Amino acid sequence: MKNKDKFARNLIWILISFQTILTGIFLVVQVLRIYFGRVDGEEIFTREKVGQYLLQILVLIIIWVLVVVVGIIMSFIKKMDYNNKAKNSNIVKLKAITCILPYDKIEETDEDYILLKSYDKNRKIAYLIFSMICLGLAVFPFMYLFNPNHFVANGHATGQVIDMIIHILPFVVIGFVCFIATVLYENYSANNSIIVAKKLLAKYKKGEISFKAENKRKVQLLWAIRCLIIVIGIVFIITGIINGGPSRVYAKAAKICSECIGLG
Repeated sequence: MKNKDKFARNLIWILISFQTILTGIFLVVQVLRIYFGRVDGEEIFTREKVGQYLLQILVLIIIWVLVVVVGIIMSFIKKMDYNNKAKNSNIVKLKAITCILPYDKIEETDEDYILLKSYDKNRKIAYLIFSMICLGLAVFPFMYLFNPNHFVANGHATGQVIDMIIHILPFVVIGFVCFIATVLYENYSANNSIIVAKKLLAKYKKGEISFKAENKRKVQLLWAIRCLIIVIGIVFIITGIINGGPSRVYAKAAKICSECIGLG
């Protein structure tokens, strides 16, 4: 029964992810169609034109909303256990095992010990490569953003924003792909390290491995951070309401819609 519930949850989250990406792609396509299909001298993002193009993908948006709602309902009904995430993490398991390894008894020439250190070294190299790639990918976006020629005061604001997205988005996508690859390699390497570490533990020390204490502390810390963020958010919201923030935000939003993208 638990396996069926887990399969159903995973299936829902996969559907939500797929539908979200698909809806986002279609929204971007519609925006680009509106922008590049413009006629000289006419307003681009008018209320009528935006409504016309959104109507074409209305079914897709409705399906996405329904899938998200179903996922939220299932998360409450099934009471998803977030502790399993920490318990099933290979990095958490590896740390728990390596903490109890008797390093004073392990021989430096032991093949398993050498292999364990090589896995750890390779993970550090992967982290370093990922960090260098991220720094390299960040150079061009920053150069583009800080170049005043790309943002002219008298130019078309929407066109400049779309040009910025076209130039910067590829670097963001490449960085995201590198991040996914690094995480997958980390999980693969940690899994191999666990196998080797267990062999060392069986050779030099006997005992049970427990992850519960560490998981409990992590979950408590996570909930404390969440509660703190919620409290800070509530305080800022109340402060903003008292200071008359909603009226100013509404005025600025109306001004932006009417003067920038023509929705007012």
